Amino acid sequence: MQRRRGRFDVTALYRYLAANVLHRQLYLPPVLLFGVVVVVGSRGDGGPLLPLYALWTGAILISSVWLTIVVLATEDVVQERITMVSAHRMWFPLAAAVLVTVTFDGVMAAAALFFPLLVGVRSAGGGDLLVGLLAQLASAGAGVIVGMFCSRQVVPRPGYALLLAAAAVLALLLVQWVPPVNPLIRLLAGGESASAMLGRVAVTAALVTLFVVATIPIVHALHRLPR
Repeated sequence: MQRRRGRFDVTALYRYLAANVLHRQLYLPPVLLFGVVVVVGSRGDGGPLLPLYALWTGAILISSVWLTIVVLATEDVVQERITMVSAHRMWFPLAAAVLVTVTFDGVMAAAALFFPLLVGVRSAGGGDLLVGLLAQLASAGAGVIVGMFCSRQVVPRPGYALLLAAAAVLALLLVQWVPPVNPLIRLLAGGESASAMLGRVAVTAALVTLFVVATIPIVHALHRLPR
């Protein structure tokens, strides 16, 4: 990790955390889980893509929560403190970890977007692809938020963190009035055209992005509270 003119190089921190996650292969279980859902779900009758993307939207939520938790736990507690002190701005490592998770989410969403087109005869317009991508990214962003609040930095006991994460995921997937994942799944599976739902999905994705950014200082503040 480097400093330039007295300021910490956030790009170097991002590379450091990403290399750590890749080296320790912490990304494999959540990525493989999502991959299995995509591969199995793509074996269909060549029907419309949007209901299939609704399935991806639910699956990427689970993988994103899992990814966020493991990325934030990449370092042990002592090394994490050293990294925070080295960064001089102690919330930088958290922000970099979120960026690493978002990178994995983006790659998964893009791969899932085109996989059904490669293995089967499915008609797809640009609107379908855009809606599918935005819906997945919005769901992944919700997973990042849940993962941050269920991470070791906020909930030190893994058993409690697991229960809290499971409850939040189930609520997001199953409760109709809890945004944004369940409404997105029902919207994509409802039979509307991509052009009719594009505005709603885009607004949802934009709002989730804002909430992800706003969650970072909140989680950082909770992390610094005495235990």
